[in-house]
Amino acid sequence: MAFARGDPDPRQRPSEERPAAAPGRALRHAAHARHTLRAASGRAKRAGETGTIHLLSKLPGFVSQYFSAYDGQPLAAPIELAQHLVFGAVEYARNLGFEPHADFEACEGHLGSWTGPSAISFGCDGKPLFIQGPYDNAARIMSALQRSVGQDNFHFTVSA
Repeated sequence: MAFARGDPDPRQRPSEERPAAAPGRALRHAAHARHTLRAASGRAKRAGETGTIHLLSKLPGFVSQYFSAYDGQPLAAPIELAQHLVFGAVEYARNLGFEPHADFEACEGHLGSWTGPSAISFGCDGKPLFIQGPYDNAARIMSALQRSVGQDNFHFTVSA
């Protein structure tokens, strides 16, 4: 990975200085979880099981596997926190010129209604932060960030 304009890798900061996960990364994790649950539901239906009951019985194992890469145990989060995280990230991304995945509209109702604004701050050190993932079109994202906030007004990490 290359770090722009000498920006330090935020993952190398002491834990108390590390920013929260970038909204895009959180949304990608949520999309991956949704895809995994959808695939599990499809397998359950093919096996003749009731999808919801099957998924609920598998949820503890899914949570354990999904969060196994992190130190400590996952914490239950109130729906209001999930609303601030998800809807706040979507609002933040839209203000930067990005729209959520097409499936977002179909599932956003599960979070209930939300009036905003989010109590969560997004970005890093007051600027948007883009960390390229394996399927990101870095040129398109960088161009959108340059249009929305200007050349030197965001942090980024892209593959060389």
